Amino acid sequence: MLRPLLGLTLLTLPVLSQGSDARADSDDFARDVAPVFAEHCAECHGGDDPAAGYDLGGVATPEGLDAFDWDLVREVVLAGEMPPLGSSRPDAKTKARFVDWIDARVPALSDGALDPGPAPLRRLNGREITRALHDVLGVELDAAKILGPDPVGHGFDTAAGALALPAERVEHMLSLADLAATMVFPHDDPRLPHVQHFGPEAFESGGHRGDAAVLSTTSSATFGLWAPRTGRYALTVQLSASRAGDELAKARLKVDARRVGEEREIEAEPGATQTERWEFEMEGGARTLAVRFTNDHYDPQNANPKLRDRNLFVYGATLEGPLDAAQESDVHLALRTRAAERGDASARAQLELLGRRLWRRPLQSVELDRLLALTQDADPEALRMQVGAVALLASPHFHLRVEAVRVEDVRDAGTTRLGGFELATRLALFLWSSVPDEALLDAAADGRLDDDAGLAAQVERMLTDPRARILAESFGLAWLGVPALDQHRPDPDAFPGWNFNVGRSSVEETRRVLEELLFEDRPLTDLVAADWTWVDSRLARLYGLKVVPRGQWQRVSLTDTPRRGVLGHASLLTVTSNPARTSIPRRGKWVLEALLGTPPPDPPPGADSLDDSSAESGLSLRQRLELHRADPDCRVCHVALDPIGFGMEAFDGIGRARSGAEAEGLDTTGELPDGRTFAGPVQLAEILANEPRLPRQIVERMLVFALGRGIERSDRPAIDAILDELDPERPTFGQALRAVCASPLLTHARGRTLAGQDQDR
Repeated sequence: MLRPLLGLTLLTLPVLSQGSDARADSDDFARDVAPVFAEHCAECHGGDDPAAGYDLGGVATPEGLDAFDWDLVREVVLAGEMPPLGSSRPDAKTKARFVDWIDARVPALSDGALDPGPAPLRRLNGREITRALHDVLGVELDAAKILGPDPVGHGFDTAAGALALPAERVEHMLSLADLAATMVFPHDDPRLPHVQHFGPEAFESGGHRGDAAVLSTTSSATFGLWAPRTGRYALTVQLSASRAGDELAKARLKVDARRVGEEREIEAEPGATQTERWEFEMEGGARTLAVRFTNDHYDPQNANPKLRDRNLFVYGATLEGPLDAAQESDVHLALRTRAAERGDASARAQLELLGRRLWRRPLQSVELDRLLALTQDADPEALRMQVGAVALLASPHFHLRVEAVRVEDVRDAGTTRLGGFELATRLALFLWSSVPDEALLDAAADGRLDDDAGLAAQVERMLTDPRARILAESFGLAWLGVPALDQHRPDPDAFPGWNFNVGRSSVEETRRVLEELLFEDRPLTDLVAADWTWVDSRLARLYGLKVVPRGQWQRVSLTDTPRRGVLGHASLLTVTSNPARTSIPRRGKWVLEALLGTPPPDPPPGADSLDDSSAESGLSLRQRLELHRADPDCRVCHVALDPIGFGMEAFDGIGRARSGAEAEGLDTTGELPDGRTFAGPVQLAEILANEPRLPRQIVERMLVFALGRGIERSDRPAIDAILDELDPERPTFGQALRAVCASPLLTHARGRTLAGQDQDR
């Protein structure tokens, strides 16, 4: 079966060249191609019901397949996937002539025209908004907690097609804008209540009795409120308690699960109330407060019925504040100072500077007019800035990546280089998961991003900036599938050595290794073949390495171990396992999909899965899998999955190297579909390091993350050009990042009319 979905990485090619070369094409085809089809392909891909719908036995001329199908055939033959292992295969010389014929006769593009592909409109995700708020406004807010989690598409949370904008999110966008603006531009609005009252109905608790919320166990009565701004507040609470045991009931206050003030003893019994007051610092915005009952007591045998059960009763609460005067933030002061240096310190001038950062472009005069019209000229500056900032932060111009291309700018067969500000936004979202800084916006305004040298200078500056380190997490961890570890729970009986802290350390190991690969110009092959890693005390113990002091991370050698690259990382070995045991097919699938970009097709309906309940008595796992592969429907996938998975069986379900009795009789050898063999994970890593699909997959994953879309067939020539930019002797991650940033796929766009329609539609 020809590998499905391969078209995502290929391009729509023209029909084979015609004219004076037609006869030569036919002669070469008859000599180099037709015999291969007849001898090695027609048995499955021929007749009335050809496998996968590809009738290669009937291809008698070069025109028998279109160019896309020729490229598909080339890919699966080069990959060693076709003809399948165990079938008759052409020798190396015949295979080389076959591939050379396709390369020579099927050009990459009919006219060499550049197609940078679609540029879908997409919104910023929670991470990008969080970092933008930090970089521009200096506030620490986790936007995802307010806006909700971001869906994933094509493996990343940057995919435009997945990042919908439902009405609920728009409401949360307004709340986030209000909260961030009040933190940066605090203003005590006299129209807002200085005192807020909360009756018993406002509390969530175990129950209510009459006019009180009742806490009959160690628990909390919680309620939500809106704090106008960050500042000092006071909460008074009316309480009483029933008595039992030797202690009085005790209550404490929590703000967003943070303890504030001292624990209080409640002497008042039901029928009376006791007022307790706590003063505390609280951030502005939506907050959750909790009155917690800390010392429940139950004594059903007490002779006095009134002393058998200690309960806490909460009758109401009053919040006062802010108690302190609003203080101008450092960000506001810096903004006014910068505006004054330009000759105008007015609110309009400050909003112009702020809007340029948040909207990633200069604001038009009419846009500034609208911002200022939201307040009165006589209003305090802090209020005008606060309201203006809310409008800027709630606007689609902040939340959406908008790329406007004018039809008169379109050139080169319907494509155009992005404007400086649009390109600056693409670069910043890609490399920093944030918005452009002043230097990048200045470069855009000056036209320095319009030429290759100016663009390269900015990319170099951005990659050396600490903000770029987020790529190891936002791009690297997501690409490899590490976030799935959050939902994976190894069986504690099968793997008692695993706990939350070990899991956290395993993720940090992968992040640190990816950071070094990306920013220390390490070779691409180190991803799978590095003989070094980063460990702390927990991972050193798990891996059986030399002791590392607690609280420290050390770069260690793996030369005397079976670990190589990410293939030996506990994070990935765990997330590709079942909770109680390893999964050979799952590990093999992960390598093919994440590292090589060749995911196997989904299993056909009704295909039996291999599980513990189906174990054949007396058969090893390898024998059971061989039995499973005897089914033709299963063989097509497992012939590629299982050998890789067996090569990784040197490690158990949490990434420990097997030893002792567990390692006795362990067979980690494998034969790949193209006939290459290996013995153990080190040799497997060497094969993968020399796999030509690895560099292409790395580049393609970078592009998917940066562009916010999947790979199109028309992207192939540009991807080939990126690969050609890499050092053939030592291609590195740094070279790949720089080549992606300079690629027309990132710097250009299809021409659009003013109505936003593609030119070729």
